[in-house]
Amino acid sequence: MPEFSKERTFLENAGWVVGMCSDGKMDVATKNALEGLIERMRGGVDEHFPYTKAGEGIKLFESRKKDSK
Repeated sequence: MPEFSKERTFLENAGWVVGMCSDGKMDVATKNALEGLIERMRGGVDEHFPYTKAGEGIKLFESRKKDSK
């Protein structure tokens, strides 16, 4: 995301979030994050393998959002 900025004016604009979540991008990112975490847990990678638990957080958030309806 070349136009990304940590400046407050950029972060307050919801347009960048909408762009990141459009066209199935959120689903792809969540899937990739979960696959990376699984690979890390299996131990098939070295100690410095980059991974994130963001996918787990997104799944939990989405499930709780559905439960509250």
